[in-house]
Amino acid sequence: VGENILDFEYKDGWYPAADGSGRSIVLRDSATPYDQFGDPVRWGISGGEAGSPGGPDATLAQAYYGWDNFHFTSLERDDLLVSGPAADPDGDGRVNADEYALGHIAAAINIPSNQLEERLGELDPERGVIAYCRGPYCVFALDAVAILRRHGFEALRLSDGLPEWKVAGLPVVSGLITAPL
Repeated sequence: VGENILDFEYKDGWYPAADGSGRSIVLRDSATPYDQFGDPVRWGISGGEAGSPGGPDATLAQAYYGWDNFHFTSLERDDLLVSGPAADPDGDGRVNADEYALGHIAAAINIPSNQLEERLGELDPERGVIAYCRGPYCVFALDAVAILRRHGFEALRLSDGLPEWKVAGLPVVSGLITAPL
C-alpha cells in the first residue's frame, strides 16, 4: 500500500552472472532516476554471493557479460562477431576477453578509432577527450585525436599507455573475473 510500481525494460542478457548464481543485479547508484532503470550501465552484479536485492552494495562483482554493456551498443551486443569474447572488432590483435581482463582507466569510454566517427554522439563536446592505447607506440590513439579534432573536440593523447598508467598506481578498472563469464 502506498508503493510505486515501476515499469522499465530489463533484458535477461545484461548480466548473465546474476542468473542462478546467487547474485542479484543492483543499481550502481541509488539516486538513479526511474526513467534510467532501463539502461544496463545503471545496474551491476551484487558483490555478495547471497545477493542483495533492495539493498546497497559497497562493491560490485564484474564479469565479461556486464562489462560489454559499457563498451558496445545494444545492437553490437546482439552481434557476437562484434561483442563476443573471441571477437576483435577494433582489429588491434586483442580479443574482447583480453581487453576486458587487461582493464581500462576508470571512467574511460571504449570507442575503437575505426568506430569513432559514427559514435561521436556518445561524447560530450563540452568536455575534453584524452585518447590512450595499450602503450606509447600505439597509433590508434593518434588516429582518435585526429578524428576528434577534425570534428571540433578538444583532444589530447596520453603520452604513455595503460601499462604505464597502472605502474604509476593510477586508478584502473580491471576485468579480473570475480563472477562467472
